[in-house]
Order: sequence, then C-alpha cells, then structure tokens
Amino acid sequence: MSATQLIQPVEPVRDECGHWWHPGIPDFDEDTDAYAAWLKEQQLTTNTAWLESEDVEHPAYVNYFDNEDGDISEWQPKPPAGDGWFLLAIFDTEDGPAATFVKREEIAA
Repeated sequence: MSATQLIQPVEPVRDECGHWWHPGIPDFDEDTDAYAAWLKEQQLTTNTAWLESEDVEHPAYVNYFDNEDGDISEWQPKPPAGDGWFLLAIFDTEDGPAATFVKREEIAA
C-alpha cells in the first residue's frame, strides 16, 4: 500500500477572470462525496471566503455584483487567521465568487 501524496501549497496563477484551481486537485466532476473523502484523506480543514462579504465599494465587488462582469481578478481574499492556510481554489459559484483555503489538520501522535 502506497502512502497518500499530500497536496502542498503552490503559487496561484489566476486566469483572465481571476479564477484558479490548485493543480493537485483531482477532477471530482461535481461529486461532493468524493471531494469530502479526498479532503479527509488529505487531512485538510477548509475555510471559504466569499466576495459578497467584502465592502460594497471593493472594486471586484462592484465589478461582479454591480456591473455584472465575471472578472474577479482584483479580489485578493485573505486566508483565515493562524498558520498553515493556503489557497485551494478561487472560483464562481451559484452564490457568487468564493475562495477556499485549506490547512492540514493536526494529527495526534
């Protein structure tokens, strides 16, 4: 049995609309159970930031919600407080743009 290859932080290179997915994420084809199982296998805790939580004057907020333009490249979401968080993806959802941060869980010895 081989050891699980744990995903590591990488420098995001966002597309022309500001979206990005970590290259180490498998294609789950919208299978949320498979995604949840992968997060558990990877020992990751998630935290999601939402563009709608930004100030209404934020340029990306104005562009997306007021101007109805899908370009969110000016949004630079901040990770949660604490060490170890890294960006897993920044993308659009039915509820608006989101950024998912992950952190490796502390495993008791």
